[in-house]
Amino acid sequence: MSPEARKTTLGLFLLVIPLSSSVTRSQDGRREPTYRVMSPDGTTSFPFEWYRDHILLKVEVNGKELRLTLDNGVLWDSLLLYGGPRIDTLNLEYGRESRLGQPGDPNAISADMVSGITIRLPGVELKNQTAVVTPASSNFSKIFQGEDGVISGCLFSHFVVRIDFDNMVITLTEPSKFEYRGTGQALTPKPFGRGAYTLPCTLHMQDGTRVIVNPVLDLGGLQPMLLFLGKRKDIPVPDNAIPAQLGVMWTGSIGRVRELQIGRYTLKDVVTGFTETEGKLGPDCEGLLGPQVFARFTTTFDYRNSTLYLEPNKRFHDEFKLPSVGLRPAKKGG
Repeated sequence: MSPEARKTTLGLFLLVIPLSSSVTRSQDGRREPTYRVMSPDGTTSFPFEWYRDHILLKVEVNGKELRLTLDNGVLWDSLLLYGGPRIDTLNLEYGRESRLGQPGDPNAISADMVSGITIRLPGVELKNQTAVVTPASSNFSKIFQGEDGVISGCLFSHFVVRIDFDNMVITLTEPSKFEYRGTGQALTPKPFGRGAYTLPCTLHMQDGTRVIVNPVLDLGGLQPMLLFLGKRKDIPVPDNAIPAQLGVMWTGSIGRVRELQIGRYTLKDVVTGFTETEGKLGPDCEGLLGPQVFARFTTTFDYRNSTLYLEPNKRFHDEFKLPSVGLRPAKKGG
């Protein structure tokens, strides 16, 4: 498998498959994880990097600085770390073996579960955390050059996460101390199993068709939007869509939706992938709403209260461009 293919494959695991052996907080006599903002007001802010159309954070893990991608396609508390020389310097205590994938999945990746990790970001400390480490032989540390792993639920599930794309700053607030003071709209994401959440959106297609879809929120996605057409025969593929390999598993086409309406906000000419191939969240998954969409808002995720706040920012009217990774022309005859 080519490096690009393996990169896309792992992206699918991060997106839709939690650990097949889930972590119980107090199992095996381990201490309970803790999640603490150091300031009295329960709020802290720090910068992030927009790296290959994803949010990249500098995170201290066991005293060493790592670069971790922020993802919420599936919320699970364990870090995912790409095993290799940098991860070896963390002096991790390896425990039982785990797998990234569903039981019986031939593409599942064997990995090691570790515990007792301390995670620090500016003004916040997380103790007794867990991580899943891919084997060094998988070469993910080389495939994902510039990235050391993924951080997800240990932030989104325990803090209100505000992402300010204008100033490239993330703010974490303890839920009990959060009060929204922006001018945006409050929306209600719905749980979709396995730690995913969906949000209703209205699509205005090129031919005038109007449809409502419920895509999964996915900051780790590859396209601004990806639609699974298996059960949605009412969604027309644009006539000028280009055949494309949207990922290792997703063959289809890439085109544009004339308007994407989220709440009271409307984005125009949104680059969208269309595929008949079923996603790993199952046949009821209608699509994915990717990071390039959220980058046009100051976005606040309050999962504890099932609320998403969107406030248009300076990028709101920017043109949607084709994603820089994860898109290849479809093979002729395939």
